[in-house]
Amino acid sequence: MHSSPVLNAPHEGDLLEAQRPRHQPVRCRLNPRAICAFCTQWTTTHTPVRHPTPFTGGPLRGIQVSRGHDRGLTMALPQDISPLNAELMDTISSSSEMEWMEYEPGGAMKVLWTSAETGRWIVLFKWDKGFVADQHKHLSGAFAFVLKGSLQVRDGIYNEGDFVYEPNGMLHGATTALEDTEYLFMCDGPVLFYDENGFTSYMGWEELRRMDEEHKAQVSAG
Repeated sequence: MHSSPVLNAPHEGDLLEAQRPRHQPVRCRLNPRAICAFCTQWTTTHTPVRHPTPFTGGPLRGIQVSRGHDRGLTMALPQDISPLNAELMDTISSSSEMEWMEYEPGGAMKVLWTSAETGRWIVLFKWDKGFVADQHKHLSGAFAFVLKGSLQVRDGIYNEGDFVYEPNGMLHGATTALEDTEYLFMCDGPVLFYDENGFTSYMGWEELRRMDEEHKAQVSAG
C-alpha cells in the first residue's frame, strides 16, 4: 500500500490511505460504468476518526479527501461532509441550444434557471437598440452582467463587461438599450413594475416558469 502523510490527523494511523494504485482510473459514483474526470482527480474515502467531535462528543466517521495524481496531498476532515441526498445533480442549461422567447416587441429572453425553494431566477436577456423596460422596484437583490452592448439606467450607463448589483428595495426608472444588448440577470426574488397609475406587472420565478413552459410547448409544436 502506498503511504503518504496525512495533514491535521489527530494521530498517525487514525486515517488510512485508499488502497488504489496511483494512476488507476476511478469509476464515477453516480454512474459506475463511466470513468469520471472529476472522480479521477479527487477521491473521497470514508475512514473512522476515533476522537470526539465538538458536535457529538463521540466518535464520528470522517472523510479523507485525496488528489488522484498527487497522493502526497491528503486532508483529514473531522466530520462526514458527504451529502445526505446521494442523488444531488448539477443543473446545466445549454443556452446556445435554446430558442429566444420574445416577451415584448424588441425584448427577448432565455430562462436559464428558476428555483421553487428560494424564488431565485436567472435569465439571459436580449434587447434591441431602443428597447425600454418600464420603471420597477426590486423586491430582492439582483445581479446583472452585460455581455454585449450597453444599457442606460437613470444617469448611469452600463457597458459590455460591467457588473451591477441592485439591492433589495431599489427603485429603477425606465431602462433603455442604447444598442443591441445582451446581459445575464440573476435575481433573488420578484420585480414589481409600475407606472403613474399604479402597478402594471409582477415578475417572479412562477411567471417565468409558466412563460418558459408555454414557449417550449410552442417550439415543440412547430
